[in-house]
Amino acid sequence: NAALYVAIRWGCNQTNNIAILLKHGADIHADFESSYMVLDKAAMYSEPETVQFLIDNGAKVNYRKTITVDTYVDEIGYPTLMNAAFENRADNIRVLLRAGADLYKSFTPLSSSKEHSDPYQTVFSKFYRYGAEARAVLLEALGQHLLRTR
Repeated sequence: NAALYVAIRWGCNQTNNIAILLKHGADIHADFESSYMVLDKAAMYSEPETVQFLIDNGAKVNYRKTITVDTYVDEIGYPTLMNAAFENRADNIRVLLRAGADLYKSFTPLSSSKEHSDPYQTVFSKFYRYGAEARAVLLEALGQHLLRTR
């Protein structure tokens, strides 16, 4: 799994290299640095073709690692869509959205549900943190979502 992380994080991320690693047992759902999954790192640092390749090979776009302490279960880390936004990867945000990334869940953790009476305002308020390209793609997706649901 360390080889898969290196391939994705440091630019050796051509899909044929990743395919070889997966064929030889690398775990597509391995976690790196505690809470980052393979798809998280690809969404942050790889080309869209690599992100799509991982999705096509079973990476889950809405997956979050969970931890259990006693009877309390918590999701840790940021959702993949948010990780792509942190790095202003509008190209990868588009891939993730097309693959079914949950825009609402990605930007409204349970703890923020009390921040605003309108949950979409909560989502919108988080977009200011990202670069212009990522913000534009996310705002467009939010607008389309609102048109479909309201």
